[in-house]
Amino acid sequence: MVRGTKSGLISVFDSARAQREIGTLKDSVDFVLASYHGGDEYKDVSGKSAEREMKLLADFGANVVLGHHPHVPQGIEMYHGCLIFHSLGNAVFNQPQRFWTQRSFAALVGFEKRNEQKKISSIELIPFRPGYQPTTDLNTDDIQKLMDRIQTLSTITIIHTKRGYFVEPSLASTSH
Repeated sequence: MVRGTKSGLISVFDSARAQREIGTLKDSVDFVLASYHGGDEYKDVSGKSAEREMKLLADFGANVVLGHHPHVPQGIEMYHGCLIFHSLGNAVFNQPQRFWTQRSFAALVGFEKRNEQKKISSIELIPFRPGYQPTTDLNTDDIQKLMDRIQTLSTITIIHTKRGYFVEPSLASTSH
């Protein structure tokens, strides 16, 4: 982790540095996943600066941007071939005072490389209950509410099968 320029902060978004670091990474890896800590807490959407910065990470060459900080699950979008998760929600925080801080999801992203062709092969959304020991014991109603929330806030399509919840397969094959 790199220290930021402001006292008391771990890192401040620096677009020139992000562009340089992603550019350097793209030459030595098959896929770039960017972790973005920002956005408005407890809101349905990320906020203008967070959205702009996550899209910049995509423009710089990230294949996936994983947003966190708002403490609630937010939407998913495909932007210029990059899958952006605006907020996965909480993981280990115990914040029982709000409904959406107690329902989150993980993203299981499958990557594939064949004959120098690279693609995201699958995207599964795994609902869970955050806490000191996260669990997948959400009831059926809570899972449906969570998936409905994510779908409503997203520009992608979520498909429910017997195996679970998945992002529309045509998006999974998009390469950046």
